[in-house]
Formats: sequence, structure tokens, C-alpha cells
Amino acid sequence: MNQIKFTNTIISFCLLALLMASSLDGWGQTTIAMQDFDGTNTLTYTVTGGTTYTGNSASADRPASSAFYLSSSTAYGVSNGTATLTFGNVTGLDAYTAKFVELRLASWSISSSGNGADATDNVILSISVDNGVNWSQELRINGNANAYWHYTTGTGAASTTYDGDDTPTTFAPAGGANRTTDGYSTLLVNLPNASTQVRIKVVMLNNSTNERWTIDNVRLVGTPTASNTITTGSVSTPPFCIDASNPATGTVAYTSTGTYAGATFTAKLSDATGAFDAPVSVGTASVTGTDPSGNISISIPAGTASGTGYKIRIDCASPAVTGTISAPFEIVNGAKNVTNQAATIDINASTLSWTNPNACYDEIMIVGKASTAVTAIPTGNGTAYTADLNFGVGTAFDGGYVLYKGITSTQFVTGLTNGTTYYYTFFTRYGTNWSTGATANATPAQTSNATDYFRSKITGNWGDYTSWESSTDNTTWISATLAPTSTANTITIRNAHTITIAASRTADQVVIQNGGILIHSAGTFTINDGLDNDIIIESGGIFSLASTAPVYSTGASTLVSTGGTLRIAASGLTGNGAGVNAASYVYQDASILEYTITSSFSASGVTYFPNVDQNTKPIFRVTSIVSPTTPGGGSNTVINGIFEANSTFSFTGGGTKTFRNGIRGTGVLSQGASTGQFIINGTTADISGADSLKLGPAGLSIASGSAVTVSSNKLISGGPVTIDGSLTINSNAALTVTGTLTNNAGTSGLVLKSGASGTGSLIHNTNNVDATIERYITGSTNLSSKYYHNVSIPLNSSVQSSEFTGSYLFSFNQATQLWEQITASNVTLSNTEAYMIFYPNTSTTYNFAGQLNNGLFTATTAVGSADQFCLVPNPYPCAIDWDAASGWTKTNLYDAIWVWNPVSQTYATYGSYTGVNGGSRYIPEGQGFFVKNAAVSPALSMDNGVRVHNSQAFFDEPILSNLLRISSHAATFSDEIVVRFQADASIGFDANMDIDKLRGSQYAPLLYSIADGRELCIQSLPFSTETMVVPIGFSINTDGEQTLEFSGLESFETGTAVFLEDLLTGDMIDLAENSQYTFLHSTGNSQLRFRLHFMGVTGQGNASVPASESAIWSYGNNIYLNLPESTHQPVSVAIYDASGRLLAETTARPGQLTMISAASLQGVVIVRIAGQQGIETKKVYISK
Repeated sequence: MNQIKFTNTIISFCLLALLMASSLDGWGQTTIAMQDFDGTNTLTYTVTGGTTYTGNSASADRPASSAFYLSSSTAYGVSNGTATLTFGNVTGLDAYTAKFVELRLASWSISSSGNGADATDNVILSISVDNGVNWSQELRINGNANAYWHYTTGTGAASTTYDGDDTPTTFAPAGGANRTTDGYSTLLVNLPNASTQVRIKVVMLNNSTNERWTIDNVRLVGTPTASNTITTGSVSTPPFCIDASNPATGTVAYTSTGTYAGATFTAKLSDATGAFDAPVSVGTASVTGTDPSGNISISIPAGTASGTGYKIRIDCASPAVTGTISAPFEIVNGAKNVTNQAATIDINASTLSWTNPNACYDEIMIVGKASTAVTAIPTGNGTAYTADLNFGVGTAFDGGYVLYKGITSTQFVTGLTNGTTYYYTFFTRYGTNWSTGATANATPAQTSNATDYFRSKITGNWGDYTSWESSTDNTTWISATLAPTSTANTITIRNAHTITIAASRTADQVVIQNGGILIHSAGTFTINDGLDNDIIIESGGIFSLASTAPVYSTGASTLVSTGGTLRIAASGLTGNGAGVNAASYVYQDASILEYTITSSFSASGVTYFPNVDQNTKPIFRVTSIVSPTTPGGGSNTVINGIFEANSTFSFTGGGTKTFRNGIRGTGVLSQGASTGQFIINGTTADISGADSLKLGPAGLSIASGSAVTVSSNKLISGGPVTIDGSLTINSNAALTVTGTLTNNAGTSGLVLKSGASGTGSLIHNTNNVDATIERYITGSTNLSSKYYHNVSIPLNSSVQSSEFTGSYLFSFNQATQLWEQITASNVTLSNTEAYMIFYPNTSTTYNFAGQLNNGLFTATTAVGSADQFCLVPNPYPCAIDWDAASGWTKTNLYDAIWVWNPVSQTYATYGSYTGVNGGSRYIPEGQGFFVKNAAVSPALSMDNGVRVHNSQAFFDEPILSNLLRISSHAATFSDEIVVRFQADASIGFDANMDIDKLRGSQYAPLLYSIADGRELCIQSLPFSTETMVVPIGFSINTDGEQTLEFSGLESFETGTAVFLEDLLTGDMIDLAENSQYTFLHSTGNSQLRFRLHFMGVTGQGNASVPASESAIWSYGNNIYLNLPESTHQPVSVAIYDASGRLLAETTARPGQLTMISAASLQGVVIVRIAGQQGIETKKVYISK
């Protein structure tokens, strides 16, 4: 028996790293331990029986003349006997996955081809995972009919997975003699991932000296779960400047993972593209330790080619680790060229500019040469060259001259010949290294020609040539050498440039661009006739006449384009048919004639814009005239455009003033007492502007055939306004006429437009004015959506129900308090009542044609008892103010109004300076609204004092103190209530302060408070030092999560505490900390689920309960305590009856509202609070 002693094999992480470097099996796999029966092996064994075999088989053997081993020179085998090989224990396998045991097997027929393994010959591979305490046969190879095979010719693989049941998986050839695919040359057992150690046992058996088994390369293989890494960090400091003889040094940082012992880290340099096909070692470092990091000194070799894509990778040979790759960096071999080199032209000169390299340079040398560029490259350290920016003075070089040496861009080169092209080569020097040079060229400008194109260069004087640039082709521009005249091709005043004519000049084909200004301030400015218009003022451009009028040759003209401005800055330029009214001025639509001086313009017998057609509407803008300057006279004046008064002044003179296309502006325009009539006669005209139009006795005429639109809010005061054409008030505009308004054109002569943005508004003081009022109505195709509108008849007479064709129409029966549908089209609708409509589509517009209401109006309020509703109208062609200081007569009515809000599906309510659900003091034009009588025989009337212009869609109220809003939302629906505190309020229902709840849609949330059994949407309470408790009702017809939102806490005095009590859950919520409360709602819940606790709202600017005192109060069956934060510690609470008998005890904590059930108590009880700060008592009354 041969015996070889062994010890446990422990694979350290260092050894693993070495094995991985040399024994990689598959992707990520490594040989953990191995025995090939040659040399030094990591898998030891003991053996009984058998022997080692070297060399080859004989030619008579089978396989013939073949090596008995697979690798190296030795295998282990047995003939005519049993050989048992027991291998040492391998530990540390928890550092691996995908582990398996493998060995190679060959079967031999000795001396002839008739021997070999038969059925009684076998090889058994056993595994132990507990260091040999238990063994399990896992794999068995049997022979068959003298079968034989070699390691390489037998391609069969016998494999199984370790299961520990000691029952091997058996394989055998299908026949005898030489075997190929079933010659099992590879035996493999997969090990469990959980295994941490393993031992291997191989038993080989045969029964003849002519039979032989041999094995080789017994090994254990796995995939490491962790490996060493190297991360290459930043490279310092690029770019690296080298040349053919001198390297450059730096460092490269690294971090790593794993354990290293005397390992060599090598920094390897890629090629210029970043590839590592043939990397160059540029530095090394010896590294020892776990997860080491640091820097490696590097040296970039001299002669390395320039490039910006170099990278460094740090590798380790042992253990074998390939590091990550650094970011790219630059290496400069020699000197680096400049970039962005440029040359711009000037007269006999050029301006040179460039961008210096980012590194590797000492100076820039510029060489200039006429006609061609230099080809030679400078040498030396640069001292041989002298520079001069005057061409031809510096050192001669390759047919050119050195112009500049230094590093400052830009430089101005002089001494050049106009028309000659010069090439400028920018060389970079670094030490004695020179770059190849970068070139730019320019041809200095020749002297400007009078026929060139000209354009402004800067703000300046026309006659100063430095104000201009010129070009022969309208593409390449030079600084001009002369000022332009009428012989120039075109002359352009550019954006942000102002050109002033201060002496006599001639011009033709002048274009004043957007932002450009041309001022004629002195001298004679002669405009010669050329192609088309000779001066064009583009949109945004200005031509200012600050002297005598320009002189136009025959056929010459100035075009004032749309948006362009012809500015009058001197007197004497506005005569009839002269100056700006001459035929030489052509005005486009929306062009501007701007009068900017304080003296009067011509306004007697003058026609402005005499040559424009009806579709062209230029603007005559006045900016600086102020009273007492009064333009006008006895002869008529016509402005064939829009008159825009942006200063305040009056017209005078008996002649009429015709503003064909309307009047607008920010100033107040007045008509004197004896001034002729103002006339607007354009087919499209406008009245607008921020300020008013003050008329005299002659008034304003909207002439027959004219169509005037009021496009913004406008006040026309004083004299009469007469409509013979048409006057339309846009949907976003409002018109006030204080004088007599006469409409001779019928209902089509005065139209108030309506749309999604609102309805046109009119305040007037004349009876029986014919008009058409539009009313835009939104609707819904969902007939159950309740998208109703309360509407009025804004005329002074009734209309037929056919007025609302296409809508469902309802009247409100005041006697029954019920809605009644109107289906017939011939029902008379009284203008003293309001109605409800539903339009079953997206939107529509209804037209009410008739005479407008003016003065006193009385609504129908035919209710027979108190607390009943009346649906009443806003009768006027404008909004009305419920809180107007005068104009209302409200008899036996509550101070409240209700309007259905189709969006929230609730009633918008307003009263006593407070609104909910969008309720407002302003009732829109065409709106119906509910009022409620406080007693029998109510009456509601109004007059012109209640009328206002108001288009705001939402509630506008003064900021009120001590007011809490509670709201709830569900989809697009919502509801809102208010609880507020006022000095004159009581705890009961206050007719002039509390407002009844009018319930909304069943699909919307419902909120209300209660006083004297009445459901309220606005409740007023008195100031008090005591705690006020307010029951809050809530309901919605769906189950699920709901939220109450609270706002206005900041309106209470400092220190006021307000709590919400949820009677269902017992929660007490401090609203100062939580402005929302979310809860689960069920339709079966009591509506009176909530209470609000207001602790001492005094209206005196601070909370009534001192910080050191506790608030104690009772409500219903509960006693409530709110301890101040200053108490710090919990306190004991005891409740006694009047005789001193203890009724209940509990503990309360500071800063929390404590509720104590008093369901069994009644009458006066005493609450005693005892804590570290003393004892406090208070009597409270429990009522049932």
C-alpha cells in the first residue's frame, strides 16, 4: 500500500487571485484546486493500490501508441486490482458559486485489442461535504465487452449533481472495443452552492492484467463571488507638453478593492484614439494592503504624437486585474496652433483676432504676406524675429513680415494696400518648438463709392462718414469713407441707431428699420425720386420731422408702413394738403402720424390722411398738447383714420370734427361749449382708451352707415350721443353715457355683445333707448347635470317664451315656492320676474331686442307669508350692486341674495358683506337672483343708483376679521359655509347677519350650521370670553373618503384656538395645525357629525384666556378642557357635584383638547384641575 500524507487545503483570497490569473475555465470560472500527478499540486491525496503511469502505450495496446496521461507526463491507474485515491479536504468554498468536481478517465486494452473494461470493471467517484465523516457515491462508470477509449477520442461526459444519497448515477458504453461518444472520458459532479468544503474519493477496479484504468487532472472548479478590482482615476495635469527630446511628468490616481501583497500596479498609456492594442507603460507602483488607493507617478514619453483622445489604464499582473480606463486627455508634441483665427477688413488695415491654445505655448507670432500665405516655419526661441503691426516694418520672413509677437488678441494691422488680399499666419511657439501655423486672410476695403449701399454703423450725424458702413454688393461691408447722398444705391437706418440730419442733404431709397430713427433737425432735406417709394418707414421705425418739411422732387414719396411712425416735432407741418398731408406721404393701415409738440396742430379746414381709402385706417396720435392749447376753428376738420389722444386738451371752433375711424387714447379729450359736433362716420371705427371723452352741447354723432365698436371701458360725459349708424359694445367692454343717448337706428343700432368673457355693459340715463342685448349661456348635453342659469329680461317690457327657444324654461311660482316648466312658445315672460333655463348643448347666445330699462324698477315679490323666496331680475344693461349706498328699497327682506352656481351645483350666496360659493355683491347683467322675505308684504325696488360696471367672475369682499370658511369638494362640485363673529350678533338667528342655507344638488356636498333650528350658510356669533360651540351639518350621497377644508384662521386674534370635533370618531382637531380634515363618510352617518369649538373670540386683538389659565366648558353631554402649553406636565381632573361628592376622575395633558363624557351628569358641577402649578376650579352647567 502506497500512502501519501496530506493536510486540509485552505484557499486564501490571495491564492484564489493567483489561481484565477492562470486557471480560468469559463466565463468567470476558476480552478480552485487540482491534482495532475505531476509537480506541485494544490489538491493532495492518499492512495491504496494502483500506481502512476508515464509514457505511451505500446503499438499492440489499445488505444495504441497513446499517452497514458492527459497533461504534463503522469497519470494514476490500476490493472488487475483496486486503487482507492482519497483527496484532501478543500475549504473556503463559500467564496464560490457554480462549483463542481471533475476528473478525466481513460480505459485501456493491454497487449491486444481484445481486452479492455468489461461489465465487472468500474470506476466510482464519491463526494464528502463534511471532511470525510460521510461519503456518498455519486457517479459510477462501468465497462462493457472489453471497451476502451482515450481521454481525447472518448468524447462522452458523465455528469450528475451531488445529492448525498450514496446511490451513484451509472454510465456504461453501449458496446465493446474502441468507444467514442460513449467513451466516458469526463466525469463531473456539480456541488451545492451552500457547500463550504469538499473531499473527493476515486475507486478504480478491474480484474485482469490486460485491463487498465487511468485518471488525470482531478480538479475542483468554481466561480469566485468576489474579485479584485482597480479603478483608474483622474490624470494630472493635462494637457502634457512634450517634444522629441523631453517627456512630461504627472500622476494618475487609483482606487482598488481586494487584498494585494507586493503587487505591481502598472499605468498603461493608450494610443491617441484611446485604444489599448499596444499600450505603453508610463509608470508603476508597488501596492500592498486591502482596498488600497493612491497615485502613480507617470512620465509621458518624448516623441509621443499629439492627440486629445489619450487614456490611461492601471493593470496588475499578479493578481491579474485589468483596471478601468481614465477619461481622455490631451498630449501636445511641440506647440499647438491657435484656433478661431480671423481677419476683418478696414480701410488700408485689418483687425486680427484668435483664441490662444489651452496650454503648451509661450507666445504667438503672426506673419503677414500679400497675395499668398507663407510656407516656411519659424525656428529658434523667437528672439531672431522683431514684430511691427505696420506692414513691411517687422522682420522679413518667407516673403512676408512679422507683424506681432505676444499673447493678446485682438491686433490692428496698418500699412496695407486696399484691394490686395493679405494672408496672416498665426504661429505658436513653445520653447524652440513651433506649430505648423493657422491662417486667415482679408482684403482691406477700398474707399467708399457714392453709388455703394450704405447702412448706419452707430448713432451719429448723417454727414459724418464714421456713422456709416458701405458695401459694393450689399453683402461685404466696410467702414464708410464718405456720407451717403441720393446717388447711393440704398441707405438703411438700422435698429438702435439714430441718424440726425443737421445740414442740407439729399437722399433716395432710404429704409428706416424697426428700432431705427431718422431725425431731420436742420437744413434742407431733399428727397429725389428713385424706384418705388423713396423713404420707407418700416414697422417700429421712426422718421422725425424736427425742422422744415423735406423737399420732394417730382414723383418722390415717403411710405409710412403699418406700425411705422412719422413723427411731427416742429410746427408748420400739418396744413391742409401740405406738410404731412401732402400727396408725397403714403400711409398704410395702422401707420402712425405722431404729433409730439405742445403747440396746436392745424384743425380748421384740414383733412388728415387725404389719400387713404375706407379700408386703410392710419392713426393720428397726439402726445403732448395740454390745455389751454385748443386746436380747432370755424372750418370743418377731417381725420381719415383713428384719432388717438394721449394728452388732455380740448377742441375749439364751430367747425365739425370728423374722426372717421374713431377716437381712443389715454388722455381726456374735450369738446368746448361752442365747438362743432364730433362725427364718426367710418364703416369700421373704434371708441376706446383709458380716459374719458367730455362732450359739449354739439355732442357726438355716430353717422349713418358707420359701424363703431366700444372695445374697452369708456366714459362719455356731458353732451348728447346720437346713433344713426351702429354702436356695438364688445363683450369685455363697458360704456357710460351721462348725457342724452339717442338711437335713431332701432334695436340694431345699439348692440351689447356677449360671450364667454362676459357681456357688454352700458350705463345711461335716457328712457326708451332701443337696443339689442346678447346673453351668452353655457349648457350641457347631460340632461341630469343641473347646469341651470337664473336669467332676467333686461328690457323695459315683457317678451314671449319663444325668446328662449332651444332651452328648457322654468318659472318660479312664488305662491307655491315650486318650479314650473314652460313648454309653450307664446307665454308672456314678465320683465319684473326672473326665470331658470337649461340649454342642452355646449353654449348658445340669446338676443333681447327692445327698449332698455332706465330709472326706477320694481320687482315682483308676491309671497303670502314670511320666510319665502322670490326670484327677481337684474333689469338693467349692466351689473347692479347689492351693497350700493343708494338706489335700493328693500322692505321686509333679509339682507341676502342667492344665485344658482351651475359649476359647484350649489347656491352662490351673499349678504352682510360676506359671500359663499362665489357669492358676490355684484349681480351681473341679465342675471336672476333669489331674495327672501323676513315678513309679509315684502317689496324690492331699485333705481339708477345701484348700477355699476363689473365683470369679475368671482367673489370680491372686504377682508373681514374673525371669519372662518369651511368647504368641501366632490369632483367638480363643492359647498361652502362661513362662521363669523361680530359685535352685534347673538347666539340665535340674526335676521340681518345670518343667512339661510339654500340646498344645492344632491350630488354636491352639503354643509350648514344651525341657529334656532335654521340651517345657515353664513352664521354670525357674538364676541365672548367663553368657548362657543357650533354644530356643523355635513352630507353627501356617496360613501367614501371626504375632506373638510378650513381657511381664515389668520383673521382671528392671536392665540385664538379653534377645534373641530368629530362626534363619530371622537377626534379633536386643532385647526391651527391642520387646515384640512379627511374622514370616511357613510350615507348612514348623522348629518350633525361635527362641532366647532371657538375658544374666547373677544374681538379685542388678543385671546381672552391667559396663557397660564385653562379653558373649561361644557356642551351637550360633554365637558371640554384645553390646558395651556405652560402647564408642561399632565394634570389630574376631578368632577364634583354641588355637595362636594366626587363624580368622575381623569388625566389631561397640556396642549391637547380633552373631552370628558358627562352623559350621567346634570346641573351644576365643579371641575377641579390639580397639577405642579397649583389647583384651578370652575363651575360648568350640564344641560340635557
